[in-house]
Amino acid sequence: MTTKYIKIYIKRNTFVFLGEVAVLLFVFVIYGEFNKVFVYCLLALIGLFLLALLPIIRFRRMIARQERLYNAEFCDKNVKRLEGTLYLSKDWLIWAGSKAIHKKHIARIKHKFRSHRNLLGRTIAVYEIATIITHDRKRYVMPNTNILNVHKIIRWNKRK
Repeated sequence: MTTKYIKIYIKRNTFVFLGEVAVLLFVFVIYGEFNKVFVYCLLALIGLFLLALLPIIRFRRMIARQERLYNAEFCDKNVKRLEGTLYLSKDWLIWAGSKAIHKKHIARIKHKFRSHRNLLGRTIAVYEIATIITHDRKRYVMPNTNILNVHKIIRWNKRK
């Protein structure tokens, strides 16, 4: 069941990687020469892409550890997509491919409201930074999360 979320994570990272390669190609086409620098930059991007896949290992380990701790099975039936790669099931909060936290593992959820105004004084961005604190005192930050989704997660966590 975790392969679905790993595929989503890899697909997202692949799109980011291809965008970076496109920008790199565009820059070198403008300068009109492909030399060693281009090859080194491309190799660096490939290395960064491979490093970005490391959270998949953490994702699988987190699930296995919490399944053992709480005698629970990772179940993604009736999953609701909140935003981007953030999903909510009956017992699991899932960041596709990178993190998954069982409801029993969450000690508390803190959140801060943020808003930004443009030069005319109008609010242009409203979001919350939510921090999930687990029983083993680890913190997982969800930056730039929609306010409604943070409140959905808080209500979901209260229904234990």
